[in-house]
Amino acid sequence: MRELLGLAGVLLGLPGLVTAAHLTLLTAGSWLYREHGAGDRMRFLIVVPARDEEAVIGATVASIMRARRPGDVLVVVADRCTDATADIARGLGAEVLEYRGESGVGKGAAINAAVAAMRDREWDHLTIIDADCLVEPGFFEAVEARLARGFAAVQPRIEHQPGRTVLSRLAEVAFALQGVTLPRGRHALGLSVRLRGPGMTVRRDLALANEFRSGVSEDLFYGLRLIAQGHRFGHVDRAVVRTQPAPSLAAGARQRVRWEQGRIAAAREMALPLLRTGRPAAVEAAVHLVTPPIGVAALSLGVGALWSAFLGWKTAAWVMVGGGAGIALVVLTALIQSRASWRTWAALAAAPFYVVWKGWIQLRALATLDRASEAFDRTERG
Repeated sequence: MRELLGLAGVLLGLPGLVTAAHLTLLTAGSWLYREHGAGDRMRFLIVVPARDEEAVIGATVASIMRARRPGDVLVVVADRCTDATADIARGLGAEVLEYRGESGVGKGAAINAAVAAMRDREWDHLTIIDADCLVEPGFFEAVEARLARGFAAVQPRIEHQPGRTVLSRLAEVAFALQGVTLPRGRHALGLSVRLRGPGMTVRRDLALANEFRSGVSEDLFYGLRLIAQGHRFGHVDRAVVRTQPAPSLAAGARQRVRWEQGRIAAAREMALPLLRTGRPAAVEAAVHLVTPPIGVAALSLGVGALWSAFLGWKTAAWVMVGGGAGIALVVLTALIQSRASWRTWAALAAAPFYVVWKGWIQLRALATLDRASEAFDRTERG
């Protein structure tokens, strides 16, 4: 019986160990990342899907208008809006497509409608910017320099705008990891970065041939399908998009539940097809899908280590402590590479509470997985 209980402790910690090994490898690779010089001039179709986003759309459009160049086209898709989103965007110089859900609902359908409407216009690449994001100057020059290296798509550096709460500061750590360190590692190791809504840029032929699906994590599914087809995506650290924090703990929780629902749904649908390709980039993408988020991995290692130590399985306990040390190094690297403020470093004192919260988020996502195919609502702004 004691052996069975000890084995149970090892199994509790195993997901965390696999995640720690995976993230540590990518983090080591992140230090090898290098930028390149200028590329040929390209034209971008910039699409901003927005549903009742009057509170944030003005700042987003203004930042894009400052960064765009002659020949770049900005289209805001006012998706079934009942507020002033369309008027604000139009007043700032954007082209506006007022979409009423004729060919489906949700962010993916709105993007598809914009691409279809702009099919006959002259552009080379499609860039998606979420309605609550700010684009830094020099964004498009940096993106085209990376695209000139032959990538089918690229993902820029994503940074989380500082919030006022401890939770928002801890969310900065997660964004630093997912938006800076891991993409740098994947790029440097010859793998494929994950495409995410803020700033993802896709070659015209792929944008016209591949539609976004409806439902949660439409950008994740979109990128995974292209990876399965053999396309590779690069990271560009000099192109920066800043995302706004959720306005409340409840809104942040709902947002993360949606993200986890999408990740779990993608794992169920895409993990095996990606593995079957045998290509390193696709296999790594599958590993990313089936391993838990870093907060859940830390919880797994902590519980497994305590369980093993209690039963006298000292070797197993120390191995899990080593995995925990690896995760700590991953987090520290992300904070350094993202140039985090001292307030974000100080927020790490609340990391144990964040880990427990993430475990609760994972349980909620699993419990509501049957709703993962539904088109999700926008994040509440207050």
